[in-house]
Amino acid sequence: MGCSLFQSCVRTLFTVNSFGFFVVASLLTIAEVLVTFGVIRYVPYTEIDWSTYMQQVECYLNGTRNYALITGDTGPIVYPAGHLFIFRFLYSLTENGTNISRAQYIFGGLYILTILLVFRIYAKTRSIPPFVLVLLCCTSYRIHSIFMLRLFNDPVAMFLLYLAINFLISQQWFLGCVLYSLAVSVKMNILLFAPALFFILLFSNGIFLTAFYLSVCAAVQVVIAAPFLIHDPLSYVMRSFELGRVFMYKWTVNWRILPESVFLDKRIHLVLLLLHVVVLLVFAFKMWFRSQGGLLLLLRNFAYGPRTRIGIQDALYALFTSNLIGITFARSLHYQFYSWYFHSLPFILFINMYRMEDAYGKKDGEGTPTVPWKGIILRVAILLGIEYCWNVYPSTVFSSGLLHVLHALIFVIFEDMKTVDVFTGTSLVTTSVRKHTLQRFFRKYFLEGQKFADEVLVTDVSPTVPIDVRLFRKYYKVIGFLIPMCFFHILWWILAFRYDLFSRFATRWEMPLTMVLGATVAGMTSEGGGAVAFPVMTLLLKIDPVVAKDFSLMIQSCGMTSAAFTIIWMGIALEWRAILVCSLGATIGCVFGLQYIDGLITAAVKKMMFISVWFSFGLALWLLNTQKKRCTFDSIRNISPWKLMVLLVTGFVGGICTSFAGSGVDICSFSILTLLFRVSEKVATPTSVVLMAVNTCVGFFWRQLIMGDVSDLAWEYWSISVPVVVVCAPLGSLLASHFHRLTLAAFVYVLEVLAVVGYLLTGPSLIMIAIGVGIIFFSFLFFYCLMDIGHTVSQELVQEKNKSILTSMDGEVKSVLIQPARRCG
Repeated sequence: MGCSLFQSCVRTLFTVNSFGFFVVASLLTIAEVLVTFGVIRYVPYTEIDWSTYMQQVECYLNGTRNYALITGDTGPIVYPAGHLFIFRFLYSLTENGTNISRAQYIFGGLYILTILLVFRIYAKTRSIPPFVLVLLCCTSYRIHSIFMLRLFNDPVAMFLLYLAINFLISQQWFLGCVLYSLAVSVKMNILLFAPALFFILLFSNGIFLTAFYLSVCAAVQVVIAAPFLIHDPLSYVMRSFELGRVFMYKWTVNWRILPESVFLDKRIHLVLLLLHVVVLLVFAFKMWFRSQGGLLLLLRNFAYGPRTRIGIQDALYALFTSNLIGITFARSLHYQFYSWYFHSLPFILFINMYRMEDAYGKKDGEGTPTVPWKGIILRVAILLGIEYCWNVYPSTVFSSGLLHVLHALIFVIFEDMKTVDVFTGTSLVTTSVRKHTLQRFFRKYFLEGQKFADEVLVTDVSPTVPIDVRLFRKYYKVIGFLIPMCFFHILWWILAFRYDLFSRFATRWEMPLTMVLGATVAGMTSEGGGAVAFPVMTLLLKIDPVVAKDFSLMIQSCGMTSAAFTIIWMGIALEWRAILVCSLGATIGCVFGLQYIDGLITAAVKKMMFISVWFSFGLALWLLNTQKKRCTFDSIRNISPWKLMVLLVTGFVGGICTSFAGSGVDICSFSILTLLFRVSEKVATPTSVVLMAVNTCVGFFWRQLIMGDVSDLAWEYWSISVPVVVVCAPLGSLLASHFHRLTLAAFVYVLEVLAVVGYLLTGPSLIMIAIGVGIIFFSFLFFYCLMDIGHTVSQELVQEKNKSILTSMDGEVKSVLIQPARRCG
């Protein structure tokens, strides 16, 4: 009987059931009423902003309508007008703001109402087990303090937000939009939900109704702000939506890991904004509305007219993760901001944990409900860790760093999601996202295996062959790595003792250290060592771009040559026709660029062009790889004169890029091979490495022996970086040959984003930023056209293959054709 009672309790608390949800919610509501009363009665109130709010209200009551003149002890008003009118009402209820106890009880009631609204949201999903409600009520001292002991305006804004969400998931779009706009009028952070809300409205109502609802939101803002807009609209907008607001370092919860000077640097704010936008776009296209096929598919289908039923889970998931991403990349988080996402964190963590059958109590052979205990423990630990971070005052480097780690961890534990119909509340679709353990993930993306041109090398060797052949076959990869390394190291050590190169490490140590990463990246990706050396030298070390370019050519002539030797020795698959034709064009382009173009481009323009063009390529490659099971090839199929001409021109343009940046032909060839000819990244990457090795040797030769003006600083950097790059570049190639093609592509994305971030940190002028944005836009259009042409070419190749198979089947009836797959040849 005891065992049966235990199983019944487990089933009630840890599986999705309406009875258990109602019982737990009711008990917790009663408990929260008692806790709220106890907190107000026995825990001292702390004055922070309440008196300032009341002083701001008094400014309004005294006739001040210039928003810039409404102020209090802790500073001027920085919230929209809804905040002012709500606290005007509280001013009347609390005897002109003097009856603090009454204000606390009002906020206590607001807390209880907020909990009830959140309970209803969770109940509508029909996917949250009852025990999760306990985490909403019994795990946070900070939330109780924000509501009842501090009297901030954040709880007011979040109450209106959750009220709006309740109406939205009940299809009350008009009231939902009105309440959402009211929440925005209290505090601007509610706009973090706006991207998701826009798509929910768009897919559920169509473009015309969405435009109407957006107009309703705007009208609410105008009506509330009318007294101030009539008097001085500019001051109202500047104060109420102050994007340039400077936060105080002593209050930051999330950026204590930065020095105060860096925290206050506006360039950091631009970087965070850029990261916010990029991560939001990636996450939206990757994770939102998955039960409907994803955001990209919904946007494509939207052009055909029919509306889409967005499930409650999909809608809430999009809203809450949109907010979470904004919080993650916020310029600063103060302690009261915890209320912005506390009540949504359990939803984000637990909505995608249960399988459909587990959630409703499917039993195993012993009659015990299947409960994912490990997943529960992990998620509870994350919530407790976040609670710890928000309760450390003042924040520390550890607490801030831990908060970022926990935020990142939330985004990597998504597994399964079940969706409920927004109209009926019944289950629509079970979207099962394949569950990978960390080991499986690592094997798939980092140990996929090498792509060889000659499969004989990887076959087992018979025991009857001579031992020297067996040893060679067994260790041929190591031999291929050691040969170039030993060759360059022998020469370097001789010269090092002869010319005392060791003394240079004391003054030029930063470059060998940089090239540990640069050379590894060069051998591992299509970016080349110049992709690290050039930005680091020009953006961080403030070295002349000419010196940076010369050093990039010089060092890659050693590092990339070593990597190319290792690639060829191991028999890694290469596109040799691209290497030969592009090398010819690159040689001409590099010489032409060094002689006639390099001197015409200023240093600032070189930096901006180099970064902007390849950032747009990274965007195009990411967009291409969002196409699941897209067709890729191991070589350029059906080579023709126009394809050879494209390769020649690509090499020429890449050679010109190399002439002023020290790197270019590698990423140019990689872009054409992947976007236009649909060659797999596993083949295009080593191909670009070999191409860059050839081109840098040409550039180094021309700069030193023909032009003869390589600076002494470039030679000094080169002389102490050679022993590093001839180890790291081949090692990078060896490692990358095992990676999945999407992993190689991911390296490209990361490098391009880091390059843009680094460029913004240097504080370029607005004109240069505007030009860079223009280059990114037009370059992206160019790369997008390449993608479109590449799609047409690949489809033609597949159709030709289908026809050849049909022709070879001697007239038999064919019912199934070969479809484009991840590998097409």
